[in-house]
Formats: sequence, C-alpha cells, structure tokens
Amino acid sequence: MPRPWRTCPVVVIDGRWTHNVTSPSPRRTVQYLIEVDGLVDARWAEWFDGQDVEILPTRSDPRHTTLIAHLVDQAALPTLLARVTGLNLTVTSVRPAPEGSEDQAGREPTALRPPSVRRQEIPMSLDASASRALSRKALRVGVTAFLVLSAAFFIPAGTLAYWQAWLYMGTILIPMVFVVRYLLRHAPELLDRRLRLREKEPTQIGVQTIGIFFLLLAFLVPGLDHRWGWSSVPVGIVIAADLLVLLGYGLIVRVFMENEYASRTVEVVEGQRVVTTGLYAIVRHPMYVGVTIFYLASPVALGSWWALLPAAFIVPMLMVRIVNEEQVLQRDLPGYPEYRQRVRYRLVPGVW
Repeated sequence: MPRPWRTCPVVVIDGRWTHNVTSPSPRRTVQYLIEVDGLVDARWAEWFDGQDVEILPTRSDPRHTTLIAHLVDQAALPTLLARVTGLNLTVTSVRPAPEGSEDQAGREPTALRPPSVRRQEIPMSLDASASRALSRKALRVGVTAFLVLSAAFFIPAGTLAYWQAWLYMGTILIPMVFVVRYLLRHAPELLDRRLRLREKEPTQIGVQTIGIFFLLLAFLVPGLDHRWGWSSVPVGIVIAADLLVLLGYGLIVRVFMENEYASRTVEVVEGQRVVTTGLYAIVRHPMYVGVTIFYLASPVALGSWWALLPAAFIVPMLMVRIVNEEQVLQRDLPGYPEYRQRVRYRLVPGVW
C-alpha cells in the first residue's frame, strides 16, 4: 500500500481532479482510454509502477473509472491490462485516445489537458482515508448487528443450541458481507446512505421509534418460544422460511442495483432522479416489498409462530412510512408526480 502522506501530481479539469500516478515520461507516444467497472483511486498507485497512467474517477457515478494510459507503443498494453485485471476490475472497453491527443514532444496532450488545466499537490491518502472510514463504519455496523442478534436470540433461549437462530443469522449475515464488499467498491455513496439511521421527517421519527419496539419483540419472542416450547415448526417450514428471508433480501439488493439513491432515511439528495424501470415499473416501492417478505418470514425461520404477532405490526408501520415518503418525494423530487400517475400501486399490484 502507498505511504500515508505520499503525494502525487493532480490535474484539475473543470473542477474535477485526476491523479498522475507516475511522473510523465517524455517518450510516451500512444494513448489509450481504458474504462473499468469499479472505483479506482490513488490507493492503487503502486500497481502501476513503471507505467504512465492517469485515473479519472467519475464523480457523478463512482461505479466507473476511466484510465488514460500513456504508452511507448502498443506492445505495452497487455502488461498494463494484466495489472488492471490484477485489481479484480472488469475492463469494459479499451480504445485509442482521440486524434490529436498524442504527446509527440513531451508536451501535455491538448485533447485531455486543456490550457486551463492547473496543477497542485494533494495527499494520495485523501480518497483512501474516506474509503477506510466507510469500511470501518460498515464493519462496526456489521459487528453490532451480529452482537445484537446473538443477544436477542440466545439470551432469551437460555442456550446456544438453537439451530434455527444460527441458520437465520447465516442466511442474512453471509450475503450481507458480499453485498457490503460490492457496494464499497462500486457504490460507496449508496453504502454511506444505507448506513445513516437518523431520520429528518417528524413522521418518520415516530414510525422508526414504534417500529423498533415491534421489531425487538419479533426477535425476542422466538428465543422465549424456543426455551418454553410454545411452537413446533417443522424443519421443512423453517428452511422454506429462510429461503423467503433470502428472497426478501435479494429483492432489497436488486433495488440497490437499480436505484443508487435508495437511502435508509427518507430524503431527496442533489441530482436525484426518478427511477422508472425494472421493479420500479411494477410498484413504486419495491424495496419495501422485500422488507415485508423479509420480516414476515423471519419469525417462522426462527421456529416461532407466536412471533408473527409483533412482526405483523411492522406492515402498518411500513404503510405509514410509505405515505409520508411519497409526500416528501412529490414535494422535492422532480418528475415523481408524473411517475406516480403511471405506476398506480405502491406495494402490491392490484391491492395498494
């Protein structure tokens, strides 16, 4: 990894910065534009030692990055691509730079560096620090979730021999690790929004407070049920319920892929647009469909029929949340009233 305060030349173009990972070479004669899926920043500088490569993160869409490679000749391209794939990045396109951008005499290429370009020095650890902070935050949330769920399940049960709880935790936490890893690499801004818990709307604060009460009951009752033997849920039904939990979680993740503004809190951010394709063409709040399936299947997956009672109260809480959320979206999100007219149903087609 690069040293904490190592610096590199930075080019600022129209208010955006780019990293010069290595010092310019007077011999560069061929330029290639390499587009990759994923966020590449100065943390990876040492992977390009000996290569003259610039990195242009797309600030409006952090899931993609453009690399500008200044090569001596075309024969150096395979070596560079091998380094890129070594970062576990998917190369989506490789093409020569536009005509006139080659540096024939060691000057900065005019097509990629206009006369208004100015240089400055910044720490290479700038983006790396933000990424590490987000990683630590996600890790804290994950560890906290594990500890809270463990306490909610095993303390009331009075034993660790509660296989339904272990299976349930594995069903939700193992996929969560892969999803968080994906978001860290491809959509860090979305992950950051998903980790925010503090609501701004008064209605949402009330819904959150009441909802947490019923959610805790839904997770505490199964342990007591296991201890005292109130329910007898067949193994096959428990496994089927775990599959429904996984289905609900999968729908939530699918929404993440379609809507990069899917925040945990109700808000409209700058530049947000209305998503009308995919699941959003069926219902206006597909993520809450996944949430409903997730929470209603959880008590049965934990081996308890009785826990369905507090879990059922989560549904009206979600309905209140959705109504208030739509008021915010109609007020603050351009195009949402028209979308609301085209897609009639909020949660269940033909019902509501």
